[in-house]
Amino acid sequence: WNKNQQLLGEVIKVYMNDSTIDWSHIIGQALSVERVDSTIYNQVTGKEMKSYFTNGEMRKTEVIGSVRVVYYPMDSDSTLIGMNVSETSKLEIYLQDRKIERMVMSPKSNGVLYPMSQIPAGKDRLENFVWFDYIRPQNKEDIFNWRGKKSGETLRKTTRKPVTSPKRELNKLN
Repeated sequence: WNKNQQLLGEVIKVYMNDSTIDWSHIIGQALSVERVDSTIYNQVTGKEMKSYFTNGEMRKTEVIGSVRVVYYPMDSDSTLIGMNVSETSKLEIYLQDRKIERMVMSPKSNGVLYPMSQIPAGKDRLENFVWFDYIRPQNKEDIFNWRGKKSGETLRKTTRKPVTSPKRELNKLN
């Protein structure tokens, strides 16, 4: 959690340099949600996310594998323009002063920008969207008070296939 943002996944690893965060790695069902207002959420999901920090500030995030995005762009006076829904294989997000500077999707994404008045029902949430505000710690002592998730609001189960070593595959060819 950080202000109006939530990150989750099956495994979250944080790597430190001395006492400062260097980079983080969210593995399996990576999901980033930013609450824009009471009903609007920016969302990004993928198989994994890597975020890189400089002096404690996030500078770049990579979302890798089966990337899906629901994003609400705003004009210069913070008025919502619409809702963008996109899919791609890899997304790189560059940040400056905690704001998105630019986003690069590769290969090119396929997406649609819906005007606010024409957003189709059900398109405003990714299939794995969850907002766990009710279990968010309220202060540093609160991290010791366990609150479970509501029924039906857990990460979906995934089945992992065994990974075959590339060397083993090459040996079969010889």
